[in-house]
Amino acid sequence: SGAEVAVTGEVVPEGSGYNVEFVVTGLQGNNKGKVLAHYRGNSSNATMRQAAHRVSDRVYELFTGQKGAFRTRIAYIVTRHGTKYPYQLMTSDYDGYNEVPVLKSTQPIMTPSWSPDGSRIAYVSFENRAPSIYVQDIYSKKRTKLASFSGLNSSPAWSPDGSKIAMTLSKDGQPDIYYFDLSSKKLVRVTANPAIDTEPNWSADSRTLFFTSERGGKAQIYKFDFATHNTERVTYQGQMNLSARAIPGSNSLIVITQQKGYRVARMDADGSLYMLTTSSLDESPSVAPNGSMVIYSTVYQGRKGLAIVSADGRFKANLPSTSGEVSAPAWGPLLAK
Repeated sequence: SGAEVAVTGEVVPEGSGYNVEFVVTGLQGNNKGKVLAHYRGNSSNATMRQAAHRVSDRVYELFTGQKGAFRTRIAYIVTRHGTKYPYQLMTSDYDGYNEVPVLKSTQPIMTPSWSPDGSRIAYVSFENRAPSIYVQDIYSKKRTKLASFSGLNSSPAWSPDGSKIAMTLSKDGQPDIYYFDLSSKKLVRVTANPAIDTEPNWSADSRTLFFTSERGGKAQIYKFDFATHNTERVTYQGQMNLSARAIPGSNSLIVITQQKGYRVARMDADGSLYMLTTSSLDESPSVAPNGSMVIYSTVYQGRKGLAIVSADGRFKANLPSTSGEVSAPAWGPLLAK
């Protein structure tokens, strides 16, 4: 059979920058000799990685029919004890390069969540010695306090349609799931259970909330259907299952499962669990907006850092190491162009 296409390219100095060009040519069948994709653009030293990511997006879409996620951004928390601001909310390219600070604090920051348009991040901050949920514009740095009730204010999760932010609050007793409607400014309670309900996350169509609950004795994944108002248990395999994340374009979920430690797994529509990692201290998974990859926090080389694994488990990589502990990754949305 052999190769189906050839990808060729060149980078030529031009003025103070470079001219970047690539061509994808078919090698077999009806596509033999045909130019299937062509890109030409200018780049500087500072934007060379972005140009490479743009090319990667084009090639990925040509091969898979899906949008590439190479030009997306991620958010995460960096902790550097012994510094002036030990806790920092950062964003970077999906591969860990081009890091930009969003917030620096003397107190812990947790669980960032992107708005669907990629302009804002919701997160938890302990800057007033108690957890509060904020929403911050990553460009202007302006922010608003969304929830600061007595007790727990945690796990903000932006709905894919941009209309709501789900969260965990304990203001009425035990931790339960709520959402804040951004247009009406109303807070709506979703669950009311004596057990702990936490870690809400949305389905791709914003019609279902997945969450972690201990109502069955140990932590498992449940889902709330907004159309029927029914709540049902989703996971049954493994001792515990946490941190459900829907995979866009599929009926599968990414979860953290307790089997020989805590590992990233994919739960398919039939309920079966497929282990994606072999490490034992994985947490905080987040799925790429095209459903192809999962970023998560794990422990390697003796400290907490970020790693990515493909949704089929075939590809794994650790992200470039930055100084300090890195946790709570959140994958941002696809760019429009």
